Amino acid sequence: ISELVTPVRVQVAKASTQRIQIHSQGSLEARTLTNAAAEVGGKVLFVAPQFEAGGVICEGDVLLEIDPSDYQAAVAQAESAVAQARLIVEVEQAKAEQSVRDWKKLGREKAPSSLVMRKPQLASAKAQLVAAVANLAKSQRDLERTKLLAPYDGRVLRTHTDVASFVAPGAPLADFYESDRLEIRLPIALEDYGFIDETKPIEVTLSIEVAGEVRKWDATVKRQDAEVDRRSRSIHLIASLDPEAYGDPLLVPGLFVRAVVVGK
Repeated sequence: ISELVTPVRVQVAKASTQRIQIHSQGSLEARTLTNAAAEVGGKVLFVAPQFEAGGVICEGDVLLEIDPSDYQAAVAQAESAVAQARLIVEVEQAKAEQSVRDWKKLGREKAPSSLVMRKPQLASAKAQLVAAVANLAKSQRDLERTKLLAPYDGRVLRTHTDVASFVAPGAPLADFYESDRLEIRLPIALEDYGFIDETKPIEVTLSIEVAGEVRKWDATVKRQDAEVDRRSRSIHLIASLDPEAYGDPLLVPGLFVRAVVVGK
């Protein structure tokens, strides 16, 4: 009678160190999202070609211009008021000096009063000059605000007006975001949070499968939410993409990705 022999494989167990991998997922969001609104009112005379959804903007680009005619006239009037106020100050100073000389010619031993020295008139003239200069500065700012400038390199998310439209102060013009500053909020269960090594930079690998191809990007956890999510009893880690990742056109807000957080 032949004995049944069960083949076995023997392996020697060795102690080793492995890093825990915590799986999560989330959507990319822009860290800097700007809701541009009109600071002055008027008719839109010009919009740039990139002033449309998906348009690429560069810092300093003129995206939109409101009719500046009224604001240029206001600047001219303010400049005239400043010149007039300066003239009045000089005239009052000359009158004050002449008044003091006349007082001395009369041989008065008593010191001249503030009215004789025209101090109230001179103070009033100087105050009017300060107000005129301030009004000129405001008029110049209003003129500058007729142009919507891109505050950073980014992309237009959506627009709310177009050429030949009239906008009132405070009316929304466009929404745009900084394209090289994307973040993702990653929910982590509290029981998994204990495997996170907070003493070192927390590395994250983001991935998505497109047409059978897996694309991966590196990210680093920058901070975490200030409270625990009461519904899921999880805490969110907020990771920023590494600068080298931004060449991929897929990296836009709203992209849903899977994430692997490297733990202890």
